[in-house]
Amino acid sequence: MSKEEIIWLVVAIVVVLAIIAAALVLLRNRKRKQAEVRRERAARAAELRQDADRQARVLPDAHLRAEEERVKAEKLQREADRAQDRAQVAETDYLQQAAKHEDKLREADRLDPTTDSTAGTGRRPERRPEAPPTEAPRSEPSQAETHQAETHQAETHQAETHQAETHQAEPHQSETPQADIERGRAHHADAQHAEGSDAGRRPTHRGG
Repeated sequence: MSKEEIIWLVVAIVVVLAIIAAALVLLRNRKRKQAEVRRERAARAAELRQDADRQARVLPDAHLRAEEERVKAEKLQREADRAQDRAQVAETDYLQQAAKHEDKLREADRLDPTTDSTAGTGRRPERRPEAPPTEAPRSEPSQAETHQAETHQAETHQAETHQAETHQAEPHQSETPQADIERGRAHHADAQHAEGSDAGRRPTHRGG
């Protein structure tokens, strides 16, 4: 083997060794980084497990409180439903009683229209709609209305008769002094007018 061949062989061996060393270094660095990543992940996992353990200790209490609140909510909901049902029943009962009350008052007003049925009941009188301008057909008066009209007419006639009798019984001297004065002035004016008329009729005496 020549000297040059030996040199090239040594160079090739050195290059191969350098390549192997570089590969070993790269592989070692890669393994070290992977190990660091694994350690970091393990540490993070340990922290998460510790947090989970702490939360697991309080989970039963939280679950118990949630269950109690759920039971309370269901109870309140049932009570609200029952209260709503009672309110609806009370409203229906009130409407029925009010309708019966109104029917009785209307029947009383129909039987006796001269009495105000709303007095003392605490309710406002119903506003009846105004009658249209067209003339409504006349209905026959009831027996009570006929009797009431006859009674009113008799009382009016009796009052007028009493007033006429009282006026006739009064003396004629009930006139006031002012009326006497006016009558005297009118008589005096008539007398003056008569004298003026007589003076106009008298002949005038002429000197001879």
